[in-house]
Amino acid sequence: NLHSGINKEKSEIEVIASGKLSKQSQILFTMSLSLSRERFKVSTLIKDVEDSSVNTFLAPAMRMKLEGKINRIETAFIGTNSEAKGEFKIAFKNLKLKILNKRGGENHFASLLSNVFVNNKDVDKTIHIDKVKRDTTKSFWNYLWKIHLKELEQSLL
Repeated sequence: NLHSGINKEKSEIEVIASGKLSKQSQILFTMSLSLSRERFKVSTLIKDVEDSSVNTFLAPAMRMKLEGKINRIETAFIGTNSEAKGEFKIAFKNLKLKILNKRGGENHFASLLSNVFVNNKDVDKTIHIDKVKRDTTKSFWNYLWKIHLKELEQSLL
């Protein structure tokens, strides 16, 4: 039912996907989209993620690398075309950040400063996100990424 002639009255879309970043990791993504109510629900579960398995996309996307292991990340949020709210749970131990410069090398001062402010000991917490506004000039997938990024930033500080 994903085409230009969608019947809004009967348009419930559900996506369930799973994957791995490495042999031991687990990723589960679920999304339900109701076009008639113009709402969506998204949840993710990410378990046992080693630093080497995420650094290949963190480095170019956010100019940083992780050292350590993320035991668990869980998200659940609901939203509309303009804003979303939800919950973010994260558990990790001894996680450290390496901030990269534009050429891809480590910026030692920024890394040191980041690790002073980042909660990098044993963390097991839940963050409630009240409102994330959507930039309607960008894609829905950018919106989902922005929600997850905001939750991740709040959990690390």
